Amino acid sequence: MAIITISRGTFSGGKALAECLGKALGYRLLSREDLVRATARRFGASQDELAAALSHKPGFLDRHRLTRRGYIACVQAELTSAVQGDNVVYQGQAGHLLLSKVPHHLRLKVVADMDYRINAAMEQTNCTRDRAIQYIKELDQARDGWVRWVYGVDRNDPATYDFVINLEHFPISSACMTVAEIVQRDFQTTPESQRMLDDLVVTSGIRACLAMDRTIPDDCLEIEAKDGVITITGTARSLEDAKKVRDLVHGIPGVKRVESRMETRP
Repeated sequence: MAIITISRGTFSGGKALAECLGKALGYRLLSREDLVRATARRFGASQDELAAALSHKPGFLDRHRLTRRGYIACVQAELTSAVQGDNVVYQGQAGHLLLSKVPHHLRLKVVADMDYRINAAMEQTNCTRDRAIQYIKELDQARDGWVRWVYGVDRNDPATYDFVINLEHFPISSACMTVAEIVQRDFQTTPESQRMLDDLVVTSGIRACLAMDRTIPDDCLEIEAKDGVITITGTARSLEDAKKVRDLVHGIPGVKRVESRMETRP
C-alpha cells in the first residue's frame, strides 16, 4: 500500500499516467477537482473560491490574502485525510510537498518538452499554436508563483521529487510499469510511516480549524502532533487568544492531550 502524487506541467501527460497507474495497482484516483469538491462539502466553502485560492497567489495588498491562506489550509487538511487510507494516486498541485515527510509516498514528476505540450494542447483544446503557447506559459507561471508563495520552494526543483520521468521519450505503458514496480518494492506502508501520516492529518486539521475560525491569528503559531499529543508553540495575541486556541484544539478528533507553550505579546 502506498501513496503516489503526480506533479506535472500542463499537457505533459500526467493525467494519462495517473489513470494507467490506478488500473495497474488498483488504486483510487484523486484529482485536484475531486479535492476541491470534497473540501467544499467538508468546510462549507465555495468551490469557486477554493479553486481560485489554489490557482494564483494574491497580490501583496490583496484584501483576501488571509482568506486564501485559510482556504489552502482546508484543502491541505482534506488532502491528508483523503490519502490516509493509502492506495491512492493524486494528481494535483504541490501534493508532493505537503506529504513530503511520509515515507510510503512516492513523489513523481512528469515532464515533456514544449513542442510535445503545445501539440497536446492544440489537439485537446482545438486552439491555435500561438494560443497554446500563451496558455501553457501563463499557467506555468501562475503555478510557479503559487507554490513559491505557499511552500517557499521551486516546484521544478528535481530534489523535491523521488522520480522524474519524461513522457515524450518514455511511453505511458512503460512508465506505468516502471513506477508500479518501484511503488510495490520500495514504498510500502509500515506502522511508523502510518503514524507519521496520522500525525500529519491531525496537524493539518488543526491548521484548517484555526484558519477558518478567523478570530485567531495563527501565523505565529507552530503545531506539532505526535501520537495524538499536540504541542503548540509560538506567540498568541493575548491570553484570551491562547485559551481559544487550546479549547479549539482540544475539540478536534484524534487529539488526546494538548501541551501549550505559547507566549503572549506584550
